Amino acid sequence: MAHLNPAQPATVWIRGYVPTGTDLSTIDSNTSKGVNGDDGNGSDAYAPTSDLVIGGAGVGIAGGGATGANAGWYLATGRVYALISKPITFDRGTAQDYFGLVDAHERASVSPMTNCIRTYSRDFRTVTYAASVLGGARLIKKGGRVLIPFRVYSGGLLTEVIFRIYVVGTYAGLPQNMPKFRVIAMDALGNIIVLGASSNNPDALGYYTYNVVDAAAWDVSFHTVTYNIDTSLAAAQVDVGKYTYFLDYIEESGTNAWGNATSGISLVSIRAVHTDVKVLDGRN
Repeated sequence: MAHLNPAQPATVWIRGYVPTGTDLSTIDSNTSKGVNGDDGNGSDAYAPTSDLVIGGAGVGIAGGGATGANAGWYLATGRVYALISKPITFDRGTAQDYFGLVDAHERASVSPMTNCIRTYSRDFRTVTYAASVLGGARLIKKGGRVLIPFRVYSGGLLTEVIFRIYVVGTYAGLPQNMPKFRVIAMDALGNIIVLGASSNNPDALGYYTYNVVDAAAWDVSFHTVTYNIDTSLAAAQVDVGKYTYFLDYIEESGTNAWGNATSGISLVSIRAVHTDVKVLDGRN
């Protein structure tokens, strides 16, 4: 039932009509079922027997200034979701503002993992580890270079990119040239902007070289590398309509480097970390 039924049609309520006991009972029942919009309902939660669907102009929340159960809008249980695969967009404020994101909720500001198995290059060979469900891609050319597009949230401020690799094989010593990478934004004309912060100690082209203490620390092991973004750059404010974001990776090379189909470095995954997320949409 979309609305509570009136006690009588509007045409009955005319001067001289005397309400019946049934009229008064219906009015009383409808009043008790109504929502007390001014006083609220305290701990006595409303319990509709079916979904409340609001159309027309929608709903505006004007309240604020309180936290927790007294906030303008909160969920004790359940979830917020968008129909027809539409993103949740924050027009005034950010996801942090609405969800109170702190360290315990950091995943809401981290993009879905980009598995490097989606990367294509003539210098790549796809690999899957028998001991786990982890998939990756391995360069089979020493010093090979590849650009790997990764997922970002449009409108968010990109702060760092977390890159995960897996090293296969035993090394006699550290490779002469360790792997290096940078994060770039590329526009439709192929122009690139290197997004790395000076804290990465980049070379002249903006590449960060990953190093470990010795070969033992490099053999058969996972490595998680964090690349810091210069947030003062305009392209760090993610705009997927203008830029495509890439991890620009150069494989190890020189003496002691593997770089073949059975041994070497496998690229596993990339995650982008944001602040000021305005659109939560896994399709970005």
